[in-house]
Amino acid sequence: MLHRGAVEDLVNRACRNVFGARLTYTPKGGAPVSVDASGGPLIGIFDSSHTITLRDVDGGEVSDQRPVCEIVADDVAGLFAPQPGDEIAITSGPSAGGVYTVVDVQADAAQAIALILVQGSYA
Repeated sequence: MLHRGAVEDLVNRACRNVFGARLTYTPKGGAPVSVDASGGPLIGIFDSSHTITLRDVDGGEVSDQRPVCEIVADDVAGLFAPQPGDEIAITSGPSAGGVYTVVDVQADAAQAIALILVQGSYA
């Protein structure tokens, strides 16, 4: 029987393999990384117009659309720790050629890391 974490990991990897795009990740001030911790291609699930909903101080909701890329934490363990100011280049799929800067990093309990992005390089 699989534990919950193992099942979540299998689902994350299956989604990544079906919907994923190859990436080159460049930590701010560091060298570009295009392979994951196991030596395979670095892959993330990229969404060019993810809707983010926030609550303002009066309790109302504010929505915004931002590009987001999700990566698996184990894929980058020991290679880099995602931080605002890092850059991502999409190297395959419909968004190939796009370059984005990380503005926020949101990790969850299912080993996924959501990278909130803005289009362009700000190095």
